[in-house]
Amino acid sequence: MTTWVADRADHTAWYAEHSLRRYVEAVALAVGQPADGVASELADTATGYIALTARSPAFPDRDLMLTWSGNSGWALATEPASPAQQPRVLARLTAEVRPSPSQVARFVTRTLTAERHGNVPRPERGERP
Repeated sequence: MTTWVADRADHTAWYAEHSLRRYVEAVALAVGQPADGVASELADTATGYIALTARSPAFPDRDLMLTWSGNSGWALATEPASPAQQPRVLARLTAEVRPSPSQVARFVTRTLTAERHGNVPRPERGERP
């Protein structure tokens, strides 16, 4: 019986990790990014990462990324230029912890479109700068 409980715990952990990976990959697809720029991890906190090919008009020399935390939802940020540098968060989507991939894609599009026009996007419900 102990083995079955351990096997079940392993299966549950595998399923949770697999589910998280599939979710992050679905968001990457929705924002037009390939799965090879995706990472996810289920440790103390569930996290996800998507490298973006888009650039921010405010930071044209910096790559962009989408990061996800099971605690705080999605954030659109600049990639750090060096290990000592922190990412600069451009906007957060916090309406719900796990919004649909299409909701995340709309959030990214709205944020980058507003920036191209010299505006800070007015947050929708659940978004904040």
